[in-house]
Amino acid sequence: MALGRPWRPYAKVVYINSVMEQHIIAEGRNNWNKKENESTAFLRNMRVKDLAAMVDSRLPWIVQLDTQRLALYTKGIILEGWKLFSDIPNS
Repeated sequence: MALGRPWRPYAKVVYINSVMEQHIIAEGRNNWNKKENESTAFLRNMRVKDLAAMVDSRLPWIVQLDTQRLALYTKGIILEGWKLFSDIPNS
């Protein structure tokens, strides 16, 4: 199984504090035969425990998220403008 596929330009997938088990393919992602999307895709990992132990096989266009950018990934920032179930009063 692949972690993400940039089937369109500017795809964005970030995994933070995750565990990758044996069913994840060694490369991590698949470009779906759209090599041009590799230059625009934003595919990052941060604090990922890779049980498949295939980190050396990961594709070169997938990189680790640096700690400065990690601060941009809070629930409030990611879900800004979304109505959460916890925000909807019981009816």
